[in-house]
Amino acid sequence: MKKILTYMITFSFLAGLLSGCGGEYTGKSGGEGIASGTAVSEAAVVSGSGIKEKAKAGLPMKYTFANDRNLYICNVGNVEQLSLEGELIREWDLYEANQLFYVDNEYLYYVGSGGEADEETDVDFLYSVPLREGEDGNDILLLEKKKEVTDISYVEMESNRYADSRYVMWKEEIENKFIKYDRKMKKKQERKIEWGQFAVICGKIVACFDGKLYVQELESDQWQEIGEAREPFTWNAECFFYKNKDGYRMYDVKKGEDILLISEASEDMWRRMEKDEGVEGKETRFTFGGYDDLFCDNDKLYLQIRYSVGEDGAQKCALYSVDYKNGGREVKYEDQIIDKLFGDNYSGYCLDVINDKLFVEREWEQDYRYYDLLAKKIHTFKELEDPAYYEMQSDVRIAERLW
Repeated sequence: MKKILTYMITFSFLAGLLSGCGGEYTGKSGGEGIASGTAVSEAAVVSGSGIKEKAKAGLPMKYTFANDRNLYICNVGNVEQLSLEGELIREWDLYEANQLFYVDNEYLYYVGSGGEADEETDVDFLYSVPLREGEDGNDILLLEKKKEVTDISYVEMESNRYADSRYVMWKEEIENKFIKYDRKMKKKQERKIEWGQFAVICGKIVACFDGKLYVQELESDQWQEIGEAREPFTWNAECFFYKNKDGYRMYDVKKGEDILLISEASEDMWRRMEKDEGVEGKETRFTFGGYDDLFCDNDKLYLQIRYSVGEDGAQKCALYSVDYKNGGREVKYEDQIIDKLFGDNYSGYCLDVINDKLFVEREWEQDYRYYDLLAKKIHTFKELEDPAYYEMQSDVRIAERLW
């Protein structure tokens, strides 16, 4: 997992997502988790009630720093409010703010220096600011009703955060702890972990900690162990996807069912990839970033396998999909899609699949591209100059893959 880049905040929207203000990413979604990255996006925790105008704006329900009306970016001492398409609406002065934490339709949450802090004590607090919809359809921040929710420190700069009117959850990075704070009871539940990710899905906490998948009711302190789980992992509003020794699985939170979607283990998929990519018999290897990533989009799970041929070969990718709706289990090879986005001699990989669009960053050309899986067309764009940039950033976990 990426480490905190500190509370340095850049102006760009990317940095805003990276930390909520300065460097976050939401982590491997495991793929989406970055997909493996970790990927997250349904990245994290699914925020608010979703994007009400997503059909109109072309945006999915994956934001951590947005609600139905606006996107938010944090800079030191202020918060920028944007439309869902990325247009700057207003800057709000919040002198103590240093990173965003979470946004829903009722509140904006941010981390900032506390009123009791002094030169000897570096204390941060989580603040909540009530939101009200204005006549123009944008949020109005009711700053006079701003409150300190709880002290907070070393928030994991990835997708591990959630807040509502009752609970606040985050990963404490330095001591590697999962923390759940009950605002009503003023009580903290802490769990020591080595590594992991969590999401709030269907009113339940679904967490992958230290090689196990667990589920907890929001109002409970007890964890239910589901089984072995490894990276990569990702999730959406109803399901959590992960890997174990048997293959790639889906835990349906709503139904309480754990299903094997891809029955081939990683090693078997690697051999299948070599055959499909035409590199069978050659010396293939995976790159330092890991070799498999998971993404989910519109009832499909995507598996990306990253590889190179030879010691100095460019990084290539093979992409597979499973249409898991209605019990589908067929694993489809998405022939040459990523090749089309980069060209023959590329070194790169898929960043995410959002709204049936497969996004990549072309580092040397300093631009981005997506392949529309439905229209079968390629679109090229620059950051901040195209609505697709904000659509791509809707998965907060994608930021990790862009660093």
